[in-house]
Amino acid sequence: MPLDYNKGIEKVREAMGLKATIQNFLETISISSREAYRNKINAFYKFLISEKAIVDTQFDSYLEGMDVEDIIESLNYYIFCNDINSQTMALHYASVIKRYFSFLFTLGIQNNTLIQAFGLPQDNERSYQYIMREIISNHPKLERRDQKEEITWEEAVVLIAECDQRIKEVMDENNVLDYRVYASKYNDLMSSIILKLILFTGIPYRILREINVDRVNTVHNTITINEFCIHIPNNLCEQLNYYLGIRRAIMEERFDTSPYLFVYADGKQLRKNTDAIATTLREYLGRSDLTGIIKFTIMQMIKKGINQSIIQNFNNVGAAIYHDCQQKVNQQRNTSISRYLDSKLRSMDVFDLL
Repeated sequence: MPLDYNKGIEKVREAMGLKATIQNFLETISISSREAYRNKINAFYKFLISEKAIVDTQFDSYLEGMDVEDIIESLNYYIFCNDINSQTMALHYASVIKRYFSFLFTLGIQNNTLIQAFGLPQDNERSYQYIMREIISNHPKLERRDQKEEITWEEAVVLIAECDQRIKEVMDENNVLDYRVYASKYNDLMSSIILKLILFTGIPYRILREINVDRVNTVHNTITINEFCIHIPNNLCEQLNYYLGIRRAIMEERFDTSPYLFVYADGKQLRKNTDAIATTLREYLGRSDLTGIIKFTIMQMIKKGINQSIIQNFNNVGAAIYHDCQQKVNQQRNTSISRYLDSKLRSMDVFDLL
């Protein structure tokens, strides 16, 4: 590493206090994800100041010596001080702290013990991800949710934040074009966009893997799914357009003309199993099923008054899933099906005539 670079890092490190590292870290987070990160990294800051008596201007040696047990202690502080009962919120806290220490590493505040734990596969018992997942899944204060249960609004917010941040990191690095070297980053980009599309539309994976690339209209920012033409949210559209540029580069390199919108880094259509997407989802939310996302979106549609036939024709979901979602919505409305029907009947024009 060049001497001038090292000197520059030392100057930044000397001038920067703990609070400044927090603020600068947040500046590296995508704007859409920043709020979801802010309260968690601020909780970590409060833990260091109040529980460990860290002085703002003398913090680096302590951070360089922290280990996973210290992070677990800070996690408990976050859980109890903020009355957290969601495993997803706890998992996201662990993810935010991981990103923060990776950021500190670029400043020369290098905790090699944690960085090594971060780099191990998440199914390795010594990896940071494995240890934190085990602690959180068995924590007495955190609620365990069924895999097929719809995700909560909080989980949806975290999912979007993590997808946006992963996409931003890929776009910032801008080296994913060499898919032969950076295939995993390409897959991160693609998986995050697919998860956002499922959250937006409620479309099952089996349908998305079959969608042709010509179903996307980049001029009008629309996508056609099951013959329904819908507008794509602006941020998601920008991310999808970036992905399409990478996809074109892959096809040109391989002299391929695959019709499918989503392809692997080798240009082939996505496999029927959801393993790749499920792995990404598990990293983000601690759960690997896509059904919970689909149910969440269908419930949002029901709440907005979209009728059953349109939902089922668009999403291709079975009656069992739809009725389960409708029942959950009715419970949230704190009303029985008969009362709901009665209110709708009384709102019809013919009611006053009769």
